[in-house]
Amino acid sequence: MSHRLQSDLAGPVWGLILGMLLMMAGIGIWIYVKSSEPGDSLDESLAMGAMLVGAFLAVYAGRQIRHGIRSPTVGSRGSTRQGSSN
Repeated sequence: MSHRLQSDLAGPVWGLILGMLLMMAGIGIWIYVKSSEPGDSLDESLAMGAMLVGAFLAVYAGRQIRHGIRSPTVGSRGSTRQGSSN
């Protein structure tokens, strides 16, 4: 493929960034709901859901980054396999 990313960590890094943005958006919505007068439970649930999804995404992406750094896979692209003709 000619349009493949050069770094194997690019996907998890974007996941980490998206997770942090989702957590910040959830915190912002939660602060807005708590500062408003009536306080709608749907908005509070949306804020909590965004924070949880963001946290899970950030933790998973961080785990993938750490796993990729600790034990890089040899031969995952087929370039180091013996006997393969490219």
